[in-house]
Order: sequence, then C-alpha cells, then structure tokens
Amino acid sequence: MAKFAPRGLWIIGGNGRVDLKQDGRHYLIVGMAESFETPDWQAAPAEARRAREAVNEDWLKRVLR
Repeated sequence: MAKFAPRGLWIIGGNGRVDLKQDGRHYLIVGMAESFETPDWQAAPAEARRAREAVNEDWLKRVLR
C-alpha cells in the first residue's frame, strides 16, 4: 500500500512537498516550478535527495509496482 502525506506548502528550495512511502521506501516529491508557472514536480529517494527525477506516469508506474 502506498501512502502520500503532504509535508509543507512553501519550503526552502521548492513550492511544496509530498512524501510517498511504500514497502519501506520513502520518496520526497517537491514542486520545483517558479510561481505561477507550469507545475514541475520532482521526486527523489529520501536517502539520495539530489537524485531527482521528473514525476510522470512512467515514474509512478515504476515506483508503485
């Protein structure tokens, strides 16, 4: 089972954060777009926060399988 938990609306370095936990894995999903721009959600494992990837359908399928 996957669990999504909002962590903050405005954070340093981003426009909000949602944590995703599933089967012992923890991902940080951060909104990286500038204000009023097209959303740009990036995700990284909690233990490797700089290894960001774009959140898209392919990423979700891989992480949630």
